Amino acid sequence: MLRLEPLIRRQYAEQDRDIAPDARFFFYMNGSLLEPGAKIMEDSSTVFYKMAKSSGDVDRWKFTHWQDETNGRLDSALSNELVRAIEEGATVRQLRKKIADYMGIDDPYRVVLTLRGGTRQVGRKNQGGGTLQGECWEVRQVHAWLSRWITVDINPPNRYIVLKGLGREYVYHPNADTVSKGMEIRDIQTYMRKRLFPSVRMSGKSEVEVSLKNLTLSLEDSCPGSFTPIKWGETYTFEIPQDAAERFADEETWLLPSTESCAVCLEEKKVTEMPIRITSGCKHSAALCKECLKQWLQSGLERTTWDRLKCPDCPEMLQHADMKLYANAETFARYDTLATRSAVEALRNFRWCLSPACESGQIDDENCAKFKCEACSARHCIRHNVPWHKGETCDEYDRRNKQRKKDDKASEQTIKKTSKKCPECKKDVHKFTGCNHITCKY
Repeated sequence: MLRLEPLIRRQYAEQDRDIAPDARFFFYMNGSLLEPGAKIMEDSSTVFYKMAKSSGDVDRWKFTHWQDETNGRLDSALSNELVRAIEEGATVRQLRKKIADYMGIDDPYRVVLTLRGGTRQVGRKNQGGGTLQGECWEVRQVHAWLSRWITVDINPPNRYIVLKGLGREYVYHPNADTVSKGMEIRDIQTYMRKRLFPSVRMSGKSEVEVSLKNLTLSLEDSCPGSFTPIKWGETYTFEIPQDAAERFADEETWLLPSTESCAVCLEEKKVTEMPIRITSGCKHSAALCKECLKQWLQSGLERTTWDRLKCPDCPEMLQHADMKLYANAETFARYDTLATRSAVEALRNFRWCLSPACESGQIDDENCAKFKCEACSARHCIRHNVPWHKGETCDEYDRRNKQRKKDDKASEQTIKKTSKKCPECKKDVHKFTGCNHITCKY
């Protein structure tokens, strides 16, 4: 077993980095604080740690200048105001605005807020922290990344890009070297794919996957090419496929405040808890949340046919991709089965197996009268749509059935001649002995 504090102190000493003798260590595993003196097995999962002067300092917000090598703290009046704002639920946008107002800066986008340390993994080196790009992010939530230290920098005028999409805004702040080298549209696309999208999750690996060709950027209704130079200080609108957008929304939800209201459950929801758009053809914002939409789709499939499901707010029909995104697993499985059956039944010469225990089907040879199921080996007659009449040709089967129908008809005529209908249940009654009185058993 490992005792982590001595190990960390020794590693810092080997790098000629000092740790105050009275510094206190706080260790975390799976997001939970470990008890003092806890021992960790060598094969345990990743353990994160914080260092602070006291237990009161471990979660206390700390603000410093980014470029000050001494990590000089911000003016105490500004720091105190920022702490109050964070505790009241301020977003990144609101924090930028407070700093800009305090410093007399007209453009809040110039304010760069960067996390120092923590469990948030950004960049190729997987260093903790990174800039806070999401304007709608609730700053107090970043404590979940075990981070409490925010540095503040002010970029020169227009040295940023606003990325607008999915109902939110994100701000990219380049460093001086990046600006001097120049950037193209493809560089911003790569940044979004590798830095922005994967960095919003609380923990674990991101499931957001977007290719360059499926990430489009537009500027004032024009779509610049991949090698078009970036225009600094501008707002670019981005679009990604709906399935990736919903996965990104799911991973980002915890960072956002509740700002939307569901028209069905009437509860306050986060913007990411509302569908981006219910169908690809919808031109309106969704009025109901994802959970209410799931229930609506479930009941809708019970009320109508699978191919008549519509958006609850407009006449647009729901497609397979829409159901996959928003329906629960059971509802989508049923919908998918119905859609698949309809599609294959439209194929020429497709037939379902007649065996009650089999749900398979296949395209069969129209020149052959006998169908053999590849799944269960059951056989049936294509011409008559019945289990295969073993020992008979189709013509012999027809003749036998024709004779049987004649015999059945003769039997019906004989019954009519020799029986009377019961006045109560209307069944045929035949007297073969006894008196003329009958009692209906029904």
